[in-house]
Amino acid sequence: MYKSHYSVATSTNTIAAVDSLLARKIDNATAGLRPFLAKALCRLSEDNAGTITDYIQSLNEEINASNNYRRNVIAILCSFSEYNNKPFRQITREDILAFLDSFRRPESIDPQHKWIGTYNLYRVNLIRSSNGFFILR
Repeated sequence: MYKSHYSVATSTNTIAAVDSLLARKIDNATAGLRPFLAKALCRLSEDNAGTITDYIQSLNEEINASNNYRRNVIAILCSFSEYNNKPFRQITREDILAFLDSFRRPESIDPQHKWIGTYNLYRVNLIRSSNGFFILR
């Protein structure tokens, strides 16, 4: 069984470069989720991790997002940030399309087009979050 709450002390010990304010934000954003999500956020730049945690906080205030929804959003945005390796403020439409195109599979490898479900899930979450990022700026 996993711990349901990732403590600030653990996240600051794991990643020493994370300051205490960001560690608290990560702790709040990942409350009730598995620890690997907090570690994934700690691996990102402080700017991107802060943006994601601010977005999750606004989600919680507006719609009281479920744990599964928060988990999916955090995982998708972390993988997007790692793929592009630049601040969200500098992300362009082409960066988003390149990331989404990385999920495409040729007909010979995926004749049933199972990649489309993943593509659409990531697409919807990136659209929603990018609108949220512009509001948070």
